[in-house]
Amino acid sequence: MIARHRPRPKAEAYLRLRTLPGEQAQVDWGHFGHLQIGRARRPLMAFVMVLSSSRRIFLRFFLDARMESFLAGHVEAFEAWAGVPRFSLYDNLKSAVLERRDDRHPLQPDPDRLSPRTIAMSRARWP
Repeated sequence: MIARHRPRPKAEAYLRLRTLPGEQAQVDWGHFGHLQIGRARRPLMAFVMVLSSSRRIFLRFFLDARMESFLAGHVEAFEAWAGVPRFSLYDNLKSAVLERRDDRHPLQPDPDRLSPRTIAMSRARWP
């Protein structure tokens, strides 16, 4: 009876994007607190890459979110999957996006070190 009088939550609109296999991957960092290693307190960071078509996940923990770890995460994901997605999407994370300018997001210069063998094209995703 109460259900009839209780206001119903508004339906959320969303668009589920479908991609072809091998078309794109989404990349981000996750923070999992800190670890005490000796006298040093280190962040526990997770590099996460998800294939958009299959939702297959690659996850690797690092003790930092530096560019070297970011690049190593890419290479290890590509090796684990025995392939490279055509595009990698970055959600404005500092490891990939140099700065935000209106609708353009220049990428950090270092991802080019991955070479055409490991990454065909990268794109920053704008909000």
